[in-house]
Amino acid sequence: MTLVFRRVVGKVNTRLNAVVILCLDAINWGGTCIRTIRQYVGGNPILLAVTRCDLLPIQAEHEKEQLESFYRKVAAELSPAAIYLCSTEQGEAQQRYDGTQQLAKDLWEYRNDRDVYVVGAANIGKSTLTDSLIAKLIKAGEMNGHFDSAMDERRVEALRSSRVTKSALPGTTLQNIRVPCFPNHE
Repeated sequence: MTLVFRRVVGKVNTRLNAVVILCLDAINWGGTCIRTIRQYVGGNPILLAVTRCDLLPIQAEHEKEQLESFYRKVAAELSPAAIYLCSTEQGEAQQRYDGTQQLAKDLWEYRNDRDVYVVGAANIGKSTLTDSLIAKLIKAGEMNGHFDSAMDERRVEALRSSRVTKSALPGTTLQNIRVPCFPNHE
């Protein structure tokens, strides 16, 4: 882990009200699981987002429960509150692994006025997952009446037009990116 990662993610430990989304690569889980993350985030809940599930063999879609059980064992020492099998690919792959949709829905519950941090190894899909979550959070928020003021409407429009930087080069996004998705977000 880099010094920048330790410095930025270490700030989460000082926040009593945080939710951490830890990204884990479906294929390279051994190389992307940050086993020491708990020392940086303290007792804050960790939601494990297994990214790039669309790269798994097509037969794996029939074994979702076994996949979740496998990833739960891989990350057992992190005590994740929940595990989501995610694909940000459009179409059939997204339908097979719709964990991003469930994660967006669950964030409204887990959040409870907490800040949300998306963390993980380099080039694991954090920015892509964040963009996908933003779109799904907006949709869920609108459906459930969470955005009801003029300020919320302006926030939603700004969110729809913004995207997190993505690049094939590791280390493109090194600092915190503030994305005010939730009402009353400061």
